[in-house]
Amino acid sequence: MSVPVMIGSLFAGHNRFFTRNVEGLIKVILVIGLGLIISAFAKNLIWFFVGLIFVEFAYGAINIITYGYLFNEVHPKHRSTVNSMISSAKTIGGAISLLVMGEIADLFSPQISIAVGGTLILLILLFYVKSKK
Repeated sequence: MSVPVMIGSLFAGHNRFFTRNVEGLIKVILVIGLGLIISAFAKNLIWFFVGLIFVEFAYGAINIITYGYLFNEVHPKHRSTVNSMISSAKTIGGAISLLVMGEIADLFSPQISIAVGGTLILLILLFYVKSKK
């Protein structure tokens, strides 16, 4: 799975789809959510891996897009503080989501846990986009 991550990081910011701005960040988060939904509802292993490849491709691009955007938007004096806050939020959010999704997987199934994660990502993204209009 490291190949899709590498390809995603190589393409990030160097094409018209994954640009280093808010629109590029929205698109990469959309690809992650859709990839999780594809994997969750896959009827066979091939479609599961197709969804997983989308997710890994987007994961390779997300840090480059995020930090490229922050480089342009955040004053250099505050950049390290903002990067630290982002890193802390990712760590805390990742730990909480792993605990919650693990519990959902234990209670129901891993597929439902993946579907819940993808659905939450898409819903939060939808609310964000609607709030900006």
